[in-house]
Amino acid sequence: MRVFNELKQGMEDIWGSVAEGWQRLHQQAEGALTRFKSQESKRSVGEPQDDQDWYPARWSLMTGDVYEDAHKVLVRLETPGLKKDDLQIDVEGDRLIVRGEKRFEKESDVGRYRVLQCAYGSFVREVHLPSHVKGDEARASYVDGVLRVELPKDEVARQRPLNIPVH
Repeated sequence: MRVFNELKQGMEDIWGSVAEGWQRLHQQAEGALTRFKSQESKRSVGEPQDDQDWYPARWSLMTGDVYEDAHKVLVRLETPGLKKDDLQIDVEGDRLIVRGEKRFEKESDVGRYRVLQCAYGSFVREVHLPSHVKGDEARASYVDGVLRVELPKDEVARQRPLNIPVH
């Protein structure tokens, strides 16, 4: 009976560890999982491989950080493979909304892709802001695949949508 109780306790510990890890992963990735909608057909990406049609990824993690101090909210999003002109940034209420499109560039017409893990197409990524901000005074920059948006805090909530140019 003692062996059974030890085995039971061990299984409960393993299950608790897995559940905690899954919960942490969910909390860290919340909002980062982003859907890419493609207008291109699968044939423009690659030929069928071994008689099976395959597609580029439709979902990807667009990870980021949100930092807040007494004067500002700073949002950084990793958006590799884009140009600053591919991005549109808006503030709507308590959300920063980043829209864009990651375009597929075919290497050659001769070979075929064997692994295609990157997501391509248009996307919308929403980041909930922890404080009211002055969207009309926000500044955005894009360097080395990282979008950085600095939003000064505002005591009064602004309800009108605002577009932020990327420099």
